[in-house]
Amino acid sequence: MKIGNKYPLGDVKADCWQIEYDSTLTSAATTVTISGLTGDTAEEYTLIVREKVGSASAATYYVRPNNDNTTGIYSLQSLYGIDSSLSAGRSTSNAGIYQSEGDPGETSAARTLIYAKTGHIRLFIANIARNVVAVILLPSEFINVLT
Repeated sequence: MKIGNKYPLGDVKADCWQIEYDSTLTSAATTVTISGLTGDTAEEYTLIVREKVGSASAATYYVRPNNDNTTGIYSLQSLYGIDSSLSAGRSTSNAGIYQSEGDPGETSAARTLIYAKTGHIRLFIANIARNVVAVILLPSEFINVLT
C-alpha cells in the first residue's frame, strides 16, 4: 500500500504536535499549574500524565481549564472495564474534567485529547489506565461554557 511519495518535491507542510510543557515532579504536589496555553491559537492539546497516589487515602485527579470550579459546568460520560465486567456512567457534578483516580500507592496513566477553542464546547476525550491491567476507562467529557 502506497501512502505518500518517497521523495516529495517542494515544501512539505503538515500539522504536528509539539511539546508546550514538560515536567517531572520531584516531590508530591496537590496541584500543578500549566500556564501559557492558548486554546484560540493551538485549539487542540494532548495531555499525557502518569500519576501516583502519595497520600494515605484514595485520590481523584481533575483538569480545570483556567482553574474554573463553577458548579455544574463539567459533564462526564464514561465507559469502563474492570476485569471482565463492562459498565457505563454519567456525572454532571464533577469538580473538573476527570483525569484519573487511585488508592494509596496506585499509579495511573492518562492520555487526554483537549479541544480548547473559545466559543465552542470544550471537548476532552481520554484513555485512562489504572493499575495497568485491572481498570481501563474511556471517558468523553465537555465543559458547558463557551467563553
